[in-house]
This record gives sequence, structure tokens and C-alpha cells, in this order.
Amino acid sequence: MKIALLVPAMDLGGVEQGTFDLACGFQKLGHQVLVISGPGRFIPLLHQKGIRWYPVPMERKNPFNFCRALRKIKRIFSEEKPDIIHSRSRFPAWLANFAVGSCAGHLITSIHGFHHSRRYSRIMGRGERVIVISEGLKEYAVGFLGADKEKVRVVYNGFDFAPFLKTTTRKNPLVQNKEEITVGAVGRLTAVQGFRYLLKAIALLSPDFPELKVVLVGSGPEETVLKNLAADLDLKSKVSFLKGKAADYLSSFNLMAVPNLNPEPKPEGGPFWSRRTGAEAQVAGIPVVTTMAGLAVGAFEIGEANIFTAARDPLGLSRAIKYIITHPAESRELAEKAKKIALEHFSLDRMVTRTLSVYQELLTDS
Repeated sequence: MKIALLVPAMDLGGVEQGTFDLACGFQKLGHQVLVISGPGRFIPLLHQKGIRWYPVPMERKNPFNFCRALRKIKRIFSEEKPDIIHSRSRFPAWLANFAVGSCAGHLITSIHGFHHSRRYSRIMGRGERVIVISEGLKEYAVGFLGADKEKVRVVYNGFDFAPFLKTTTRKNPLVQNKEEITVGAVGRLTAVQGFRYLLKAIALLSPDFPELKVVLVGSGPEETVLKNLAADLDLKSKVSFLKGKAADYLSSFNLMAVPNLNPEPKPEGGPFWSRRTGAEAQVAGIPVVTTMAGLAVGAFEIGEANIFTAARDPLGLSRAIKYIITHPAESRELAEKAKKIALEHFSLDRMVTRTLSVYQELLTDS
């Protein structure tokens, strides 16, 4: 089949990485793949893999850019006639919705996180199939976006385990050893990542744990804000800002923090997706503390594979981090369970084959 994948841009990020992984996986199985997006650091990698890329700038969300992009996408659809049109973000989904008449392709949307704007986001619930990456997002797609429950499919994100299985993890130190303890956090430096609250949590812990350090891996518009906050909290010597891939740094982390501001609720069934960086740490055998909806401020909860706190809660986050530091045996046991769960549910092959099965549903029915 011929598959068109649409994203605003192909720069570094979870959705972009997933789009690249899907494109490579589809091509490996003999399908034709087009990526339609704005520019980004993944474009040379697409070229190296022989995957066709159509440049359609979609980063700037304004009426002029929408009309210009729509004309280009209509032309692409008319010429290429893809069987499947998979929009992996809201702006491309609106464009595909208006352009799909240019071919006989089936429109699919996929939802990777929670949005607060119902009117703008509802397009993500209008695909002939709606793919969500967790059980919590399935409820959101139906209840908030108005998706038909019968058309929603859960396909967990997947990634290549190899770089993370090679990671040699540090043993979680006992407090009395006074070894340096490193809390890692990886991701684009934006407000929604919740890194401000991580720094505030570290400030609460610093008097009792002077050996505590933070490594933030990533870049983005919040970098200056975070550096200024670190200075204001007297953490300048304790916080490092680095760039690169998570796999380059995981071996130096004692634990991974994923304090996202838009967390999911506890799933009714299936694993909790603690975002790509959390899942990568799990495969590497590193304890993960992340946010979950519905928790009381100041509290933390020990789950099957993660330790959870409320979003925007430095106190709860500090208590969760302290638990991991002061309970090394329990933390290692938790990390071992998390690794098994991640290996079972979050493989790249599983994501590719399950996504293709959703596509095949539509092609079989038509």
C-alpha cells in the first residue's frame, strides 16, 4: 500500500521520531511511504533511507500558511493517490480533511497527548480510524474529542530497544555513601515538560542531599528560563544543560524524571506510557518518576512500573525522588518490573505491525 504520513515538521521530538520509525518500518515491509512535513533534522535521515519527503511548511499556524499548504497537499494527493493518509498532528489533520477529496485515500488520525482546545482539537477525533497511544487517550478521544468509540484503536508507541539495552546503569546509591546522585530528564525544553517543577523539587532536597545533581538533556525555548530559575534557586552548580540523545547519557543517571504537565490518568488496562524518555529509561533498567492525573498534591504513589506524583507538584516530586534514593532495593525491583513491561509492550516491530493492521481494516472494508 502507499502511505502518506503528515506532521508539521520533522525536527527532533517524540512524534517526529515515531513518524520516522514508522516510515522506515513500513518501507522495510515493502510499502511505499511519503512523508509530508516542514523541515527538520530528520530530513537527511529520510533521504538516507530512500524515503520520499514532500516539503510543506506547516509549523506556522495561520490562515495564509494554511491556504498555501492546502494547495500543495491537494496537488500531492492528486499525483500520488495514497491509499492511507495518516495525520499525526492537528494542523496537518485539518489540511488532510480538506484535501482528501483529491484522492480516494482513507484518512487516519493519531493522538499522542492531551489538548485543552476542544474546537481546534476535535479534528483528531474525525478520522476513519483514530489511533491513540494509551488507554487514557482512548477515553479522551471519545469523551473530549467526540470520536466514535468503535473507530478508536490503541497502538502503543514503540522504539528500537538496542541502544538502551546496551546501557550500563549505575547502582542506586545508599544515602550514607554520600555518592553523587544524578537525576536525569530528557526532552525538548518547553513549559509542558514540567522541568521547572523538577528544579524546585531538587531545591527542596538539596539541604539533605548536597550530592544531588540534575542533568537536563535537550534544547528549546525554556532553556533560558530554566537556567535563570536554577540560578535563583541556588542550583547553578548542580544543574547541567546538555544536548544529544538519551542513550548517550542514561548510564550516568540514577533515576529519570518525567514531570509532564499533561499527565494521563491511571489506565484501566494495559501499561502506563510515561512518554518516550520514560520508556527508554525503563528498558535501560533505570527507575522512573513521572506524573499521573488524579493524585493529591504532596503525595506519591508506587505503581507497577513507575513512581507517580501529581503535575506541578515540587513537594510530591521531591518525596518520590527521596524514596528512590533511600530505598535502593525496592527501586531496583521496580526498575526490573518496568523493564519487562516495556519490552513486552513498546517494541518498534509491534508498533509498526499494529499500525498496519489498522490501515488494513479500512482497505479490506472498502
